[in-house]
Amino acid sequence: MNTFQLSCFLAVANTLSFAQAAKQVNISQPAITNQIRSLESELGAQLFHRTTRIVELTAEGQAFVEDAKNIITIAERARHRFSSTGHDKMDSISIACSSFAMFDLLPAILQELAACCTNLHPRLYTVPHNQLLKLLETEAADVLFDMSMGAEVTKKFTFQELKQSELVCVCPKDHPLAKQTSISKTDLENETLIFCNPMNLSPDIASLQWQFAREKSPVSSHYCDSAEAAVLLTASRLGIAILPELAVTKDERVVKVQMENAPKLSFGLFCRSRPGSGTVQKFIQITKQHFSE
Repeated sequence: MNTFQLSCFLAVANTLSFAQAAKQVNISQPAITNQIRSLESELGAQLFHRTTRIVELTAEGQAFVEDAKNIITIAERARHRFSSTGHDKMDSISIACSSFAMFDLLPAILQELAACCTNLHPRLYTVPHNQLLKLLETEAADVLFDMSMGAEVTKKFTFQELKQSELVCVCPKDHPLAKQTSISKTDLENETLIFCNPMNLSPDIASLQWQFAREKSPVSSHYCDSAEAAVLLTASRLGIAILPELAVTKDERVVKVQMENAPKLSFGLFCRSRPGSGTVQKFIQITKQHFSE
């Protein structure tokens, strides 16, 4: 297996066309077909369903997409690390989270880190919650920001709590409930609610969401894949979303109202037990300082 094979695989996965993918990686269609067959043979799995009319990812192919991206990322990072010397040397760090809203916490931290690191090059990733830990395991990410994921995870990785996050109701700004200082479960009985895919949530949040979802009919519920999508549907006045405050993207069309009697959620930073480079260790130190102020 090599990175060119993986690039061919991702090109076909993105275009679902061997002809278009071949043009993208600048080789012939028979050549890219051979690359995919060789990769499938090495993996012992069929990655695509192919007919004369359509190309589709198999379940194995869908599962392999993130692995392929991670392997290419690691290879590129290694190539840059060893090709940069002297004044061209770069300090890199890869940071991931499940909601882009969480990156609002980073500017001041990265600004301070850049002041003490040479040629800082951060890489930022947003992936579904259930794929976050794989980024740490494969070293595609150095640190993660997310809610606590339970004792079984903290045994494997180091978790540093940074703050407690409120659970909030996200309402259209002209909704009657938007004027309240807090919202109870009773207030939501006759409201259409917007939920995120449980697979993309931490266990604690998925459990809290289920308490509301199980009492709602399909007509009174919307499901989406991300917190960003939930906020967009709320801004479209299609319902009210229940989210951790830190996961809510800024949008002047919605307001956040505290949820009554909801437990606070532990938000923090995940890293490997041995964080690695001095840049990563410095980032963790600066992050802790910012949240302790």
